[in-house]
Amino acid sequence: MGFSIKGNNVSVKIEVVCRPYSNAENIWDLNWLTCDISIKIPGYTANFNTYLTCSEIQSFFIELKQMHETLNGKASLSPLESEIFIVAEINKLGKVNWKITTEYPVGTGNSLSFEFETDQSYIYETLQDLKSTINEYPILSV
Repeated sequence: MGFSIKGNNVSVKIEVVCRPYSNAENIWDLNWLTCDISIKIPGYTANFNTYLTCSEIQSFFIELKQMHETLNGKASLSPLESEIFIVAEINKLGKVNWKITTEYPVGTGNSLSFEFETDQSYIYETLQDLKSTINEYPILSV
């Protein structure tokens, strides 16, 4: 389960592997997710893992859905664990500019920053994937 961002010759996939602290007794630990990141862009391929929280994924879904519905604004995935940052901004012609920055391992590792543009129609599949991921990994409370 996970979600992808796709464009011409570009693929960013975030696959949720598990809840690493599924037996935790506090809400904070309970909602961490182990994720595998796979990036394919012309000339580069990157694969690494990171942690995201359920609320970070849900916030990205809400922002992206609003951007898609209004054809205005930005959406971002800005996790506490900063191995990956994603920002999408739509223009008045319906084109989405994606800015993605990665660093692995955080603080001492290699970094990759890139941008690409897609048509707004690419967002629909990402939203469907995000919705399925949120349903599979909802925000839990103790």
